[in-house]
Amino acid sequence: MGALNAAALARHHRERYGAGRVALVMTGQFDPATVLAWAQQHLQRWPTGLPAPVLTPAVPAHPEGVRVLHDPDLSRVHVASACPGLGAADSLREAAQVLADLIGGENGALYWALIDTGLCDSADLGHLEYQDAGTFEGGFSCDPERAPEALAIYRRVLREAEALITPQAVRRAARKLAVGTLLRAETPQGRLFTLGMEHLATGRTPDTAELVARYEAVTPEAVRDVLERCPLDRLTVVALGPVEQL
Repeated sequence: MGALNAAALARHHRERYGAGRVALVMTGQFDPATVLAWAQQHLQRWPTGLPAPVLTPAVPAHPEGVRVLHDPDLSRVHVASACPGLGAADSLREAAQVLADLIGGENGALYWALIDTGLCDSADLGHLEYQDAGTFEGGFSCDPERAPEALAIYRRVLREAEALITPQAVRRAARKLAVGTLLRAETPQGRLFTLGMEHLATGRTPDTAELVARYEAVTPEAVRDVLERCPLDRLTVVALGPVEQL
């Protein structure tokens, strides 16, 4: 930490935030010609910085297993889990999000198995995409004495995920995600965030209609393909709390 000073931060900014690695994105009511003229006038002398690195396909490491971080000062056990997912440019990306919602959404299987039963006070699973890889990640929190049973049930829900994939369930989850996409697009901040993430991951800036159509096109077969490519039994688990082992 001693090497992190103002000069180091300034150097990092010069090298990593040059014009060659920054995209100017506008949303809302504006005149494109006016914005372009402004950018050409005020940004043309922006240093280019270092060239962007050549990206190579990532090979994620999934060590699996369980690691316990014992902390007797905590009153509850907090468990985090992760297993292989899909990258942002994968054609099954939306199907992976539908699968995660079926399992760990607010009305998903984990809710009914762990929260509704009173075993845990939280339990979820989501899918995160990165440029060349992705991950299903989630977890739960509960009383220390309930942690082993909760973990066993959490694993069972993931292991039996194929039973959740029905036409009705997939359609309902896909529509919910599509509506969420529409709602985010109603504000400039939400639209810009979506555009920025899409551009960073894929180099494209699709419109809202295309993003919604992707969810509407998800089929049960596509969700099953995700499950086949990303076995959910390869869990890497980390537990923090007043327990010695799980």
